[in-house]
Amino acid sequence: MTHLAFLHTAAQHVATFEALVAQGSPGLIVRHHVAPDLLRLAEATGDSPALHEALRRSLGGIGAAGARHIVCTCSTLGRTAEEIGEAIGLSVVRIDRAMAEAAVAISDNLLVVACLAATVAPTETLLRSVSPHRPLNLRSLVLAEAWGRFRAGDQEGYRDALAAGVRAAYAGEGAVVLAQASMAAAAPLLADLGVPVLSSPARGVAAALAAVGAPSSACA
Repeated sequence: MTHLAFLHTAAQHVATFEALVAQGSPGLIVRHHVAPDLLRLAEATGDSPALHEALRRSLGGIGAAGARHIVCTCSTLGRTAEEIGEAIGLSVVRIDRAMAEAAVAISDNLLVVACLAATVAPTETLLRSVSPHRPLNLRSLVLAEAWGRFRAGDQEGYRDALAAGVRAAYAGEGAVVLAQASMAAAAPLLADLGVPVLSSPARGVAAALAAVGAPSSACA
Protein backbone atom coordinates (compact mmCIF):
# COMPACT_ATOMS: atom_id res chain seq x y z
CA MET A 1 0.00 0.00 0.00
CA THR A 2 1.16 3.51 -0.77
CA HIS A 3 1.49 5.37 2.51
CA LEU A 4 2.13 8.85 1.14
CA ALA A 5 1.44 10.48 -2.21
CA PHE A 6 2.20 13.88 -3.66
CA LEU A 7 0.18 15.76 -6.25
CA HIS A 8 2.45 18.14 -8.18
CA THR A 9 1.75 20.56 -11.00
CA ALA A 10 5.39 20.62 -12.17
CA ALA A 11 7.74 17.69 -12.76
CA GLN A 12 10.61 19.65 -11.17
CA HIS A 13 9.07 19.01 -7.75
CA VAL A 14 9.47 15.24 -7.85
CA ALA A 15 13.19 15.17 -7.09
CA THR A 16 12.85 17.79 -4.34
CA PHE A 17 10.15 15.94 -2.45
CA GLU A 18 11.63 12.51 -3.05
CA ALA A 19 14.85 13.71 -1.42
CA LEU A 20 13.04 15.28 1.54
CA VAL A 21 11.08 12.10 2.25
CA ALA A 22 14.19 9.94 1.87
CA GLN A 23 16.00 12.19 4.34
CA GLY A 24 13.14 12.28 6.81
CA SER A 25 11.90 8.71 6.65
CA PRO A 26 14.01 6.33 4.53
CA GLY A 27 12.07 3.39 3.19
CA LEU A 28 8.64 5.01 3.28
CA ILE A 29 6.57 4.09 0.23
CA VAL A 30 5.86 7.26 -1.76
CA ARG A 31 4.19 7.98 -5.08
CA HIS A 32 4.38 11.18 -7.12
CA HIS A 33 1.61 12.31 -9.46
CA VAL A 34 2.35 15.19 -11.84
CA ALA A 35 -0.59 17.07 -13.36
CA PRO A 36 0.51 20.37 -14.96
CA ASP A 37 -2.87 20.73 -16.64
CA LEU A 38 -4.44 21.44 -13.26
CA LEU A 39 -2.43 24.63 -12.78
CA ARG A 40 -3.01 25.71 -16.36
CA LEU A 41 -6.73 25.21 -15.81
CA ALA A 42 -6.61 27.22 -12.58
CA GLU A 43 -4.80 30.06 -14.33
CA ALA A 44 -7.29 30.02 -17.21
CA THR A 45 -10.58 29.54 -15.35
CA GLY A 46 -9.94 30.41 -11.70
CA ASP A 47 -11.80 28.48 -9.01
CA SER A 48 -14.21 27.04 -11.56
CA PRO A 49 -16.44 23.95 -11.67
CA ALA A 50 -14.13 22.58 -14.36
CA LEU A 51 -11.14 22.89 -12.04
CA HIS A 52 -13.02 21.25 -9.18
CA GLU A 53 -14.02 18.31 -11.35
CA ALA A 54 -10.50 17.83 -12.72
CA LEU A 55 -9.00 18.00 -9.25
CA ARG A 56 -11.61 15.62 -7.89
CA ARG A 57 -10.69 13.09 -10.60
CA SER A 58 -6.98 13.43 -9.86
CA LEU A 59 -7.35 13.05 -6.12
CA GLY A 60 -9.83 10.21 -6.46
CA GLY A 61 -7.43 8.31 -8.69
CA ILE A 62 -4.55 8.78 -6.25
CA GLY A 63 -6.70 7.58 -3.38
CA ALA A 64 -7.87 4.57 -5.36
CA ALA A 65 -4.22 3.64 -5.93
CA GLY A 66 -3.80 3.20 -2.17
CA ALA A 67 -2.55 6.49 -0.73
CA ARG A 68 -3.27 6.95 2.97
CA HIS A 69 -2.32 10.62 2.85
CA ILE A 70 -2.04 13.02 -0.11
CA VAL A 71 -0.03 16.23 -0.13
CA CYS A 72 -0.87 18.88 -2.73
CA THR A 73 2.34 20.78 -3.43
CA CYS A 74 0.64 23.53 -5.45
CA SER A 75 -0.30 26.50 -3.27
CA THR A 76 -2.75 27.78 -5.87
CA LEU A 77 -4.75 24.54 -5.65
CA GLY A 78 -4.15 23.74 -1.99
CA ARG A 79 -7.34 25.06 -0.46
CA THR A 80 -9.55 23.44 -3.10
CA ALA A 81 -7.63 20.15 -2.81
CA GLU A 82 -8.21 20.04 0.95
CA GLU A 83 -11.92 20.78 0.53
CA ILE A 84 -12.37 18.13 -2.15
CA GLY A 85 -10.40 15.61 -0.12
CA GLU A 86 -12.70 16.11 2.84
CA ALA A 87 -15.76 15.81 0.61
CA ILE A 88 -14.67 12.49 -0.91
CA GLY A 89 -13.22 11.00 2.27
CA LEU A 90 -9.50 11.36 1.59
CA SER A 91 -6.76 12.75 3.83
CA VAL A 92 -5.47 15.67 1.73
CA VAL A 93 -3.32 18.51 3.03
CA ARG A 94 -1.69 21.44 1.30
CA ILE A 95 2.08 21.65 1.47
CA ASP A 96 2.06 25.24 2.76
CA ARG A 97 -0.15 24.72 5.82
CA ALA A 98 2.76 23.98 8.18
CA MET A 99 4.66 26.97 6.80
CA ALA A 100 1.67 29.24 7.39
CA GLU A 101 1.37 28.07 10.98
CA ALA A 102 5.05 28.79 11.54
CA ALA A 103 4.81 32.22 9.91
CA VAL A 104 1.97 33.53 12.05
CA ALA A 105 3.75 32.25 15.16
CA ILE A 106 6.70 34.47 14.25
CA SER A 107 4.99 37.72 13.28
CA ASP A 108 1.69 39.34 12.36
CA ASN A 109 3.46 41.54 9.80
CA LEU A 110 4.31 39.40 6.77
CA LEU A 111 5.55 39.85 3.23
CA VAL A 112 3.84 37.22 1.05
CA VAL A 113 5.80 36.49 -2.13
CA ALA A 114 4.50 34.58 -5.15
CA CYS A 115 5.25 34.30 -8.84
CA LEU A 116 1.65 33.65 -9.83
CA ALA A 117 -0.98 36.23 -8.94
CA ALA A 118 -3.46 33.38 -8.51
CA THR A 119 -1.42 32.09 -5.56
CA VAL A 120 -1.68 35.24 -3.46
CA ALA A 121 -5.32 35.02 -2.36
CA PRO A 122 -5.20 31.32 -1.36
CA THR A 123 -2.03 31.95 0.64
CA GLU A 124 -3.39 35.00 2.42
CA THR A 125 -6.63 33.17 3.18
CA LEU A 126 -4.62 30.30 4.68
CA LEU A 127 -2.52 32.64 6.81
CA ARG A 128 -5.62 34.34 8.19
CA SER A 129 -7.33 31.01 8.82
CA VAL A 130 -4.47 29.74 10.99
CA SER A 131 -4.46 33.00 12.98
CA PRO A 132 -8.19 33.65 13.49
CA HIS A 133 -7.97 35.60 16.73
CA ARG A 134 -5.62 38.40 15.75
CA PRO A 135 -5.36 40.63 12.68
CA LEU A 136 -2.51 40.15 10.26
CA ASN A 137 -0.78 42.80 8.21
CA LEU A 138 -0.09 41.06 4.90
CA ARG A 139 1.68 42.71 1.98
CA SER A 140 1.86 40.77 -1.27
CA LEU A 141 4.61 40.77 -3.87
CA VAL A 142 4.17 39.05 -7.24
CA LEU A 143 7.39 38.34 -9.13
CA ALA A 144 5.77 37.31 -12.41
CA GLU A 145 8.90 37.66 -14.52
CA ALA A 146 10.72 35.04 -12.48
CA TRP A 147 8.07 32.42 -13.29
CA GLY A 148 9.14 32.29 -16.92
CA ARG A 149 12.57 31.15 -15.81
CA PHE A 150 11.08 28.35 -13.74
CA ARG A 151 8.97 27.13 -16.62
CA ALA A 152 12.00 27.25 -18.91
CA GLY A 153 13.91 25.03 -16.49
CA ASP A 154 16.37 27.76 -15.50
CA GLN A 155 16.43 26.93 -11.79
CA GLU A 156 19.47 29.05 -10.99
CA GLY A 157 18.08 32.07 -12.80
CA TYR A 158 14.72 31.55 -11.11
CA ARG A 159 16.31 31.40 -7.67
CA ASP A 160 18.42 34.50 -8.29
CA ALA A 161 15.50 36.50 -9.68
CA LEU A 162 13.39 35.61 -6.65
CA ALA A 163 16.09 36.63 -4.19
CA ALA A 164 16.73 39.91 -5.99
CA GLY A 165 13.03 40.73 -6.18
CA VAL A 166 12.40 40.04 -2.50
CA ARG A 167 15.47 41.97 -1.40
CA ALA A 168 14.43 44.99 -3.45
CA ALA A 169 10.86 44.97 -2.11
CA TYR A 170 11.44 44.09 1.55
CA ALA A 171 10.21 46.89 3.81
CA GLY A 172 10.83 45.73 7.37
CA GLU A 173 8.24 42.99 7.74
CA GLY A 174 8.71 40.51 10.56
CA ALA A 175 9.01 37.53 8.21
CA VAL A 176 8.89 36.66 4.52
CA VAL A 177 6.59 33.91 3.25
CA LEU A 178 7.65 32.24 -0.02
CA ALA A 179 4.21 31.12 -1.10
CA GLN A 180 5.10 28.55 -3.77
CA ALA A 181 7.05 25.38 -3.05
CA SER A 182 9.31 26.04 -6.04
CA MET A 183 10.63 29.17 -4.33
CA ALA A 184 12.39 27.39 -1.48
CA ALA A 185 15.85 27.54 -3.06
CA ALA A 186 15.81 31.34 -2.79
CA ALA A 187 15.55 31.32 1.00
CA PRO A 188 19.28 30.80 1.73
CA LEU A 189 20.12 33.75 -0.51
CA LEU A 190 17.99 36.02 1.67
CA ALA A 191 19.71 35.38 5.00
CA ASP A 192 21.03 38.94 4.89
CA LEU A 193 17.51 40.31 5.47
CA GLY A 194 17.89 39.41 9.13
CA VAL A 195 14.34 38.01 9.46
CA PRO A 196 12.95 34.51 8.91
CA VAL A 197 12.31 33.61 5.26
CA LEU A 198 9.89 30.70 5.27
CA SER A 199 9.34 28.12 2.56
CA SER A 200 6.99 25.16 2.47
CA PRO A 201 8.65 21.92 1.29
CA ALA A 202 10.59 20.74 4.36
CA ARG A 203 7.95 21.85 6.85
CA GLY A 204 5.18 20.31 4.78
CA VAL A 205 7.00 17.01 4.41
CA ALA A 206 7.71 16.83 8.14
CA ALA A 207 4.00 17.38 8.84
CA ALA A 208 3.04 14.74 6.28
CA LEU A 209 5.41 12.18 7.79
CA ALA A 210 3.92 12.84 11.20
CA ALA A 211 0.42 12.42 9.76
CA VAL A 212 1.20 8.92 8.45
CA GLY A 213 3.06 7.96 11.60
CA ALA A 214 6.46 7.84 9.95
CA PRO A 215 9.53 8.84 11.94
CA SER A 216 10.76 12.21 10.72
CA SER A 217 14.18 13.79 10.84
CA ALA A 218 13.35 16.35 8.14
CA CYS A 219 14.27 19.85 9.17
CA ALA A 220 12.46 23.09 8.40
